[in-house]
Amino acid sequence: MNDTSDTSEADAANDMNGVHTSLHHVGGFVEDFERAVSFYETAFDARLLTTETIEGVLRVAFMRLPTHEVHLLAREGRGIPADAILDEFEPYRYHVAYEVPDVEQAIDAAKRAGCEMFHDEPIEAELRPWRRAFAEPSATPWMPFELLERVGDEPPAFRVG
Repeated sequence: MNDTSDTSEADAANDMNGVHTSLHHVGGFVEDFERAVSFYETAFDARLLTTETIEGVLRVAFMRLPTHEVHLLAREGRGIPADAILDEFEPYRYHVAYEVPDVEQAIDAAKRAGCEMFHDEPIEAELRPWRRAFAEPSATPWMPFELLERVGDEPPAFRVG
């Protein structure tokens, strides 16, 4: 194949019903937060961008690999607005997040493909400048997913370069 057809096939593989996507992160729940962070730093040379604790009950490590991020989550209690979505995702342990140029268009595309969405409208991300929506975990045929649209500049801790 020539370079043009390779590019076209690669671009087509990144389309979700006409919505261009790229992998942003893989996220998952961990039992031992410090051990998981250390493992990714050692095994994959991942760069720890930052860690955050949300309202004292949810620890999150944002780690950078060459092509995407890994988000490690440790739930240490309850009582935050995100409990409903965390309850839905926790049994699945992991999710994948796709960056899209227009999250509303991506939600519509997912619905046209028969996917039920946990969020029918985008919500604002708590820690970063993103609008996002999660698919209903039990309604996806494989790993649950999140759709992300960047709406501003990343905070300094997240900037690579």
